[in-house]
Amino acid sequence: MKITSWCHLHLRKSNVDFMDNCDVCSLPRFDYSRKTTPSVADRKTWDEADIFSMYEHDLFWMTTRAKRLIEKMKFTNLDIKLNGYVSD
Repeated sequence: MKITSWCHLHLRKSNVDFMDNCDVCSLPRFDYSRKTTPSVADRKTWDEADIFSMYEHDLFWMTTRAKRLIEKMKFTNLDIKLNGYVSD
């Protein structure tokens, strides 16, 4: 699957801390060790795409609408879990 939409993780609501920038690629690195809450997408940076990813990690997200469509089409080669939400 090719992801064509990205947004930022809401770091405070997701309980994730910025660590530093990578010495090799200069991309920011984040500390997920305190993470005990669901991930929260920052609504201000989300373009309302049904399938998207976060700049801060390589997982992809989908809306409830996309989840329902996948279930309706009876795809069985993926496991969809509720793992976060888009901030208010």
